Amino acid sequence: MELEMKKNALMFVINESMVFALGATLLNLKDKNPNFLYDVVVMHDGLSQEAIHDLSSVNESIKFFKYTLGDFIAEHDVNGDSTFFKNFIKRYSFLSFVKYKIFEMLDYYKAILFLDVDILILKDISAIFQHQGVSWRNGFSLKEKLSRNRVNKKFDFLNDLDERSPAPNGGLIFVEDSIPYNEMKLIAKKFISENYANFTAHIDEISIALPVAMLNVNLNILSSSEFNVVPEMVNNDSRIVHFVGKKIWDDHDMMSIFPEWLGYYDGWVKKSSFNYPDLKRINRGLYLKQVNLTNTWLKTQELIDLPDGLTFSNETKNFWYPIFIKNNRDSFYFELKKGKDENHFKIGVWFKNVYFLNSNFLEQFLPKIEKLKFIDCKKNGNTGLYLITDDTHYKDLNDKFHLVYNLTFGEYMKSPIAKKID
Repeated sequence: MELEMKKNALMFVINESMVFALGATLLNLKDKNPNFLYDVVVMHDGLSQEAIHDLSSVNESIKFFKYTLGDFIAEHDVNGDSTFFKNFIKRYSFLSFVKYKIFEMLDYYKAILFLDVDILILKDISAIFQHQGVSWRNGFSLKEKLSRNRVNKKFDFLNDLDERSPAPNGGLIFVEDSIPYNEMKLIAKKFISENYANFTAHIDEISIALPVAMLNVNLNILSSSEFNVVPEMVNNDSRIVHFVGKKIWDDHDMMSIFPEWLGYYDGWVKKSSFNYPDLKRINRGLYLKQVNLTNTWLKTQELIDLPDGLTFSNETKNFWYPIFIKNNRDSFYFELKKGKDENHFKIGVWFKNVYFLNSNFLEQFLPKIEKLKFIDCKKNGNTGLYLITDDTHYKDLNDKFHLVYNLTFGEYMKSPIAKKID
């Protein structure tokens, strides 16, 4: 690959299936940043000549860097015949492992902004190129991401790192060449080579965060409302929306909220040599319901002073909102449900795995709470007992929650039954 020395560049990593998303993104970039003169670097595993031609017609400064599965296996000493690796690349792409190649590109560029292709650019993004070091929006911590490996592997180097070392959401990473990028690349490459079979997610983000933490590299934490913004957080300051999770091209509700993306997609379809489906818009009902639910459950966090050992769920888009008991979530947890109107809630309590107890369990163990209903649940694999209260006004929610907690889990933990169930 021949690359000219340029001051700045955008970088994308795609395979053939994501050409349409990159095409829409390039049209989006051209529209919102008409004076953007930087190179666009595309790492791919073997795009067709038609795809390369179509993408080049949108951006004349695009550079293609081919990196095949064979290249990855050879460079990282991968067992390409392992069942895990074969299953992983069927579901994802081996390109998921090579986001750290952004460090390598600093051999050619002053600064690079890596972007996923499931994004929408809302306004000028050039300000980020004024940053020094590394910039990202935080995701889970580095320690948290490392703990989510599928083999429960422990990493000794964590003892030498700050407990609070951050890690990015990998949809947007900025780097510039004042950092020790060659050393960072080696750390990332070593981690991928030794751990590619240990993670089903997050390994790309770990490979970026680990060298930053180990070498104490200058890090800028981007505002979650400006760059790499989730749709629910978009405001007047937002510059790049990142459709985390379900992709916008699979979500008609999201397309109706952000019709600009659909316009760029339609523009790409007209320019492309390929036949792409006509994505239709439908009503925005589901998305708005999810936004409303998120707002509701976040407000309840302000209403309830949780007892020690309890934690609110991170999932806020459902019609119920779990409250977990640390180290006991598999057998017992609480949840909130909406009541008769926006001012009222119900409190639910799950006792799981108690199917072997007879009906006297209710009378002998569980105290009686006024209008508390007991429902025997044996569906969806959640065999057990479910308790739910009557409607409670939000002003009384904290007191009612503590009453339910004390008279269920509090009494439960005093009972010999607790040890029998756990």
